[in-house]
Amino acid sequence: MPRSFETIQTDDATNAVAGTFDRASIGFRFVDVRAQALAGASQSQDFGGLFIGFSFFLILAALILMALLFQFGIEQRTNEVGVLLALGFTPARVRNLLLGEGVAIAFLGGLIGMAGGIGYAQAMLYGLATLWRDAVGTSALRFHATPTTLVIGLFASVVVSAVTIWIVLRKQARRPARELLAEGAGENVQCAMPNAQGRRARRVALGSGVAALGMIGWAMFGGDGASAGLFFGAGGLLLIALLAGVAVLLSALERSEASRQPTLAAMGLRNGTRRRSRSLASVALLACGSFLVAAIGANRLDAGRDATKRSSGTGGFALFGEATLPVVRDLNSTAGREFYGLDEKAMQGVSVVPFRVRDGDDASCLNLNRAQTPRLLGVKPELLAQRKAFTFAKVLKGLPTANPWELLP
Repeated sequence: MPRSFETIQTDDATNAVAGTFDRASIGFRFVDVRAQALAGASQSQDFGGLFIGFSFFLILAALILMALLFQFGIEQRTNEVGVLLALGFTPARVRNLLLGEGVAIAFLGGLIGMAGGIGYAQAMLYGLATLWRDAVGTSALRFHATPTTLVIGLFASVVVSAVTIWIVLRKQARRPARELLAEGAGENVQCAMPNAQGRRARRVALGSGVAALGMIGWAMFGGDGASAGLFFGAGGLLLIALLAGVAVLLSALERSEASRQPTLAAMGLRNGTRRRSRSLASVALLACGSFLVAAIGANRLDAGRDATKRSSGTGGFALFGEATLPVVRDLNSTAGREFYGLDEKAMQGVSVVPFRVRDGDDASCLNLNRAQTPRLLGVKPELLAQRKAFTFAKVLKGLPTANPWELLP
C-alpha cells in the first residue's frame, strides 16, 4: 500500500531530527539545496562578451551584404530617380521615399526573421539536449522567450537596417536628372579618390594598425591573453586598418599604368577599381567571414595536444584514469601491478601519481554556474614535486617558493 507523507517545514524537521541522534557522529547534515543553487546561478560565468564578439562580425557581414543588394537595386532604378527629379522632387525627398521603402521591407523581413529565429533556436536547443548532449554536458536546456525581447529584437533589427540603408542613400539622387535619364547612367565610372580622401584613408589605416598592435602587445606582455575583449578589439582594428589599406591600394591601381594596358589582367584590374565601394564591400564581407573562421579555430583547444609536455594543459600527464573503487595498492610497484593484472612490459617507463577524489560540483567550462562545493583532489605533494608536473603561477608573499607543492594541506 502506498504511504502518505506530510509536508513539514524545514526548521521543524531539523529540530525533530536533531533531538533524536547526534548528526555529526554519522556524518548527517542538512543542506539548503535551493540556496546553493541560487548562489551558484547568481555568480555564473558570463560568456556574453565572447558571443557578442562573434555575433558582431556576423551581423556586420550581413549588413554589408544587405547594403550591396540595396545598392544594386538602386542602380537598376536610376531612370526612375531621374524621372522623379525631373518632375520637381528634391533629392532629399527622393532619398526619403527610397528610405521608407527600404524600412518597410526591413520590417517585413524582421517579422519573418523573428519567426524563423524562434524555430531555429528551438531546433538548436533540441539538438543540444539530444544529439549533441556531449557538447554542453547536460540535457536541461529549455527555450525561453518573452514578447518584450522579441519586440526589442525586431525594433533593433529595423533600426540597424534603416541606418545601413540611409548610409547607402546618402550619396544617391545628387546627380542631375539629365544624367540619370541618359542611357547607361548607372554604369558611369567612379572618379578617382581625391587626395583628401586618400590621406584620410592612410591615416585610418595607420592609426588602426598601431592601435591593434598595441592591444596585441598588451595581451602578450600584460598577461591578459585570454581576454575576449582584447581579441575581438584587436581583430576589429586590424580589419579596419586592412580595409582602409585596400581602399588606398584600389585608388593607386586605378591611376597606375598597368590598368591601362590592353591585356586581360588590365581589364580585370580596371573592373575591380571601377567601383571601389563595391569592391571594398566584397572584400569586407569575405574578411568578416574569414575572421570568424580564424577566431573559432584560435579559441578551440585540444587537451591532448603535447600531453607529455609540462607546458600543456595536462601538466605532463599523458593519460588520466578514473576508477569507481579505491585503488589502494601502489601501481608503481611490481606487486601492485601484478595485483591489478597490469602487464609489466606495457607499464615499462610509466609512472603513476594516485589522486584521491572527493566528488562535488562540476567546475569545468560545461558548468556556467559557480561551483559551491567543487570537486577536490588529494595527492601527496612530494609526488608532484618529483615529477615537476604543473607549476604555481604565483605564491603568496612570505611563503617559500623553492618547493611550493609542500604548501598544500
